[in-house]
Amino acid sequence: MQCLSFSKWDPSGNLTIFLPADLPAGLAGRRPDIARFAMGPDALNAEQAGFTDVGNLSMQMAGNEFCVNATRSFGALAALAQARAEGCEAKALDTAFDVKVSGWPSPVRVAVSGTSPAFHVEARLGFDALAMEAEADGTVTVH
Repeated sequence: MQCLSFSKWDPSGNLTIFLPADLPAGLAGRRPDIARFAMGPDALNAEQAGFTDVGNLSMQMAGNEFCVNATRSFGALAALAQARAEGCEAKALDTAFDVKVSGWPSPVRVAVSGTSPAFHVEARLGFDALAMEAEADGTVTVH
C-alpha cells in the first residue's frame, strides 16, 4: 500500500484536498481514482480535490475545472510553503503572486495575508476586454 501526502483546506466551507501533482510510479494515471477515494466519506470526506505543484505554482483540479475557492486555498498553501522555506512560518504573511490553475485561461493573481492557520486570500481573475454596443432600442450587445 502506497502513502501520499495531502493537505485539507476549508475555504468558506468548501472542503478541498490537495495531493501532489507528481504521483509515484504506477499511480500517475490514476488521478481520478485517487481523488474519488480521497474525497469519500470513509477517507478524507471532502467536496473536491486538486493536484498541486507548489514549486511551479500550478494546480489542476481532479475534474480539470476551475474553482476560485480551491485557487484561494492553493494560494495560501503556496505562501505557507514559501514562508517555511524562508524560515519565517510564524510571521504574518503579506505576499502576492501568479498561479496557474486548471479551467482558467490565464494565470490568477493571489494575494495572501495573515498568519497560519487563518489566511485572507484574494484571487484576482483576469478577463479579456469585451466590446459593448448600445442598440437603438436600449439593449446592449456584448461582443
